[in-house]
Amino acid sequence: GGGGGGGGPQFNADPNSVTETIMCEGAEGRIIGKGGQHIRAIMERTGARVKVFSDRHVCEITGAPHAVAAAAQIVNDQIADLAAGGQGAGLTPQLGGGVGGGGGDG
Repeated sequence: GGGGGGGGPQFNADPNSVTETIMCEGAEGRIIGKGGQHIRAIMERTGARVKVFSDRHVCEITGAPHAVAAAAQIVNDQIADLAAGGQGAGLTPQLGGGVGGGGGDG
């Protein structure tokens, strides 16, 4: 079982802090990486906090706007690479499942 969530933000809460939520179904393992090393690398490189909620298939990125944008770019690249057949992990077709909503162009 996972540990409980912490209390309020102990780090210096940036008043300009933003949160972006990205659907990452099937790509959770790729975003987290072996032993969590990839998600740690994203956080170190961008300065944003990245959390993956496997039960909800979402990736939550929090931090300064530029940090969140940089981390979101990396996460979206991972998802796109997976969708393009990078590793093909976790891409099991679900019976009767339709394709998810299309993203906007640009």
